[in-house]
Amino acid sequence: VLILSLCSNISDKSILAVGTYCTALQWLDLSYTEVTDVSINVIARNCSSLTALKLNWCSVSDVSLQEVANKCERLKVLELDLCPNMTHKTITSLSSHCKDLEELYMKHCVELTDESLSDLCTSCTMLRCLGLAECSNITDKAAVMLNQCSYLQYLDLRECKLISTSSLESIVRNHNSLTSLDISLNSENVTDQLLLTTLKSCPSLKSLKLLWATQVTDASVSEIGSYCTSITSLDIGGTSITDVSIDSLCRKLSASLKNLSLCSCKQLTQKSVFLVTKHCTRLELLNITLCTKIPPTVVTLASQL
Repeated sequence: VLILSLCSNISDKSILAVGTYCTALQWLDLSYTEVTDVSINVIARNCSSLTALKLNWCSVSDVSLQEVANKCERLKVLELDLCPNMTHKTITSLSSHCKDLEELYMKHCVELTDESLSDLCTSCTMLRCLGLAECSNITDKAAVMLNQCSYLQYLDLRECKLISTSSLESIVRNHNSLTSLDISLNSENVTDQLLLTTLKSCPSLKSLKLLWATQVTDASVSEIGSYCTSITSLDIGGTSITDVSIDSLCRKLSASLKNLSLCSCKQLTQKSVFLVTKHCTRLELLNITLCTKIPPTVVTLASQL
């Protein structure tokens, strides 16, 4: 295992040495470093035993990532968030060679296509975690193919605005084992009905993010604790809820809730803050930024609890 994430002085020169001498390496994290295709090509050719590779926010492209897919067929974990030079070609190569992938993260892969994602879902059916945040070109055509990945537990569809309500409903109905779901920033398609379907279909959820789901109201949010009793992290910022929802949430999730974000919930009053602090004894984080009906004095008090 070698973790060099955030080591700003790490460059190709150092990683070329790693690729030359550490050929039995199984876990490598180079996220947020200055590495390029030059060193990753060497890693791919010489470290074929890799099972986990993390290259978040690295200036690598299809040139080396396809080499990784071709040579490192044992990969189970691959993180490629915010790699701007990666395209659908890398995903196609992964589909062909890395069929044992269990975790794949590719936030803001704007070149990801429906066709390549469909190939991935068909080939890599063992996926447990899939991060597609801000993959803005994904549509219903590929979204329904996610149902091929029946083992999914973590799914991030944040800001995937071209995935319709009906496709989202199909996804949650077919993934009863989900423990983490992010469908934030898709206000047009995230509705009360979708949320209720999600709650009934995915009772094991521990983390749920609905940021700026402006169509979501008390009608569905007040039912979260009725169906998903183990939620520890909840983001319902920017929704249209009132104190009614918070009352229900606090009473039903008092034993589990640790992180609660209510940012920009304009209808909440100081009553919600008092309910949270009274019932949620395990709470570690409460975000009430821009809740304009909550007086500053109450915000200050809450920050001291």
